[in-house]
Amino acid sequence: MTEAELVEAAMNAGESVLGNVMAYLSVVSAYLIVAYVAGAGLSRFQVFVINVLFIVFGFSFVFAIQTGLANHYLFASEILEYRPDYVVFSSPSVNRLLLAIDSGGVLAALVFMWNVRHPKTE
Repeated sequence: MTEAELVEAAMNAGESVLGNVMAYLSVVSAYLIVAYVAGAGLSRFQVFVINVLFIVFGFSFVFAIQTGLANHYLFASEILEYRPDYVVFSSPSVNRLLLAIDSGGVLAALVFMWNVRHPKTE
């Protein structure tokens, strides 16, 4: 690939990551709102359906973010061969940290739903 093609590929991968982050935040936010507003009044079947859909879509976006970050890092690393001063904000360790944070967000939202549905009486 030429330098221009690598830069374009890196930018496309970065834009893909941003789009998937926005979708992830939308799904998590919608789930938290449903949990807070209606969680206590939902039937077990309704909660099951919502939880399964949330887990599938939540982790789909987590993995899409990871794929985009890995691709961005790959392209950015190749750009460094042409331009050693090119700034790369991504790295495998940053990707692992974001994987942990994003996965933790999905799990924390599930715990939030559990707490809404099973309040502790004090």
